Formats: sequence, structure tokens, C-alpha cells
Amino acid sequence: MDAVRAMPKADRLDSKTYVSDYHRAVAAYHDQLAEQRKKRAAAAAAKKAANARRRGSLHAVG
Repeated sequence: MDAVRAMPKADRLDSKTYVSDYHRAVAAYHDQLAEQRKKRAAAAAAKKAANARRRGSLHAVG
């Protein structure tokens, strides 16, 4: 009981805002994951474009 009393009230499971705080944290995490996916997709697109430019400048010698 002492450990529970020592916890901040917002971190307790019986807090009135616990569920809404949880949902807000989950939404923020999903937003973070979506941002990371966008960055990875942009990096992949840039790499693909760079490779296409490089391949376009190559020509057969002979």
C-alpha cells in the first residue's frame, strides 16, 4: 500500500484520467509509427530515384 500511495495519482489504475491518458499515449505512438513509415518510404523512393538516374547515365561501351 505504501508503494501505491507513493505513486503519482495520474499513474494509478484507479485514476479518473487513466483510460483517456492511455488512449492518448497509444494515439501518439501510432502517430510516431506512421511518421517513421513515411520517412522510410521517402528514403526508399529517394534511393530508387538515385539508382534510376545512375542507371540512366550508364551506357554500353563497345
